[in-house]
Amino acid sequence: MTYQIDINNAFLHGDLSPPVSMQQPPGFSADSTLVCRLNKAIYVIGSSLFLVQDFIKQLSLYFALKDLGPLHYFLGIEVSWLKNNSIHLSQAKYIKDLIRRTNMVNSKPQPSPIFSSLRLTDDESVSVDDPTLYQSIVGALQYATITRPEISFSIN
Repeated sequence: MTYQIDINNAFLHGDLSPPVSMQQPPGFSADSTLVCRLNKAIYVIGSSLFLVQDFIKQLSLYFALKDLGPLHYFLGIEVSWLKNNSIHLSQAKYIKDLIRRTNMVNSKPQPSPIFSSLRLTDDESVSVDDPTLYQSIVGALQYATITRPEISFSIN
C-alpha cells in the first residue's frame, strides 16, 4: 500500500531549506559513513506497511506533516485499490477538467481523426491565435496518455 503525506511548506520542486540529509539506501555505496543531501522533495514507497508508517512517524518528529493515508489521487491520476492488491489508474477527472478548460463540454465524441498514412506538410497548416494555449493543451493531452495509451498516435 502506498501512503501519501503532506509536509507543510514543502513544494514538489522547491529547494529544501534548511538542508536535509538522510542515510544512504542499502547498496548505494560501500562507505556507510556517507549520507545523502536532499536537494529536492522525495517520494517514499516501501514494501512493508510497518516500515512506511514508522518512516512517517520519524519524519513527523522533524517536520509538521499531515498523513493523508492510502494514496487515492496524485498529480492528476486517480488511484483505486483493487481486492487482489493491484491498483487501477485513471485520469477521468483530469480529462474532464481539460475538456471544461478548453470549452469542449458540448462537443460530440469522435473516433481518432487522423489516418496513420496521412502526410502533413507545413503549407497545409493554419496558424493558431494563441500558440501558448495550443502548446498547453497538447502537453495536457500528452500527459493523458499515461492512462490512455491508445490516443498517443493522434496526440503526437
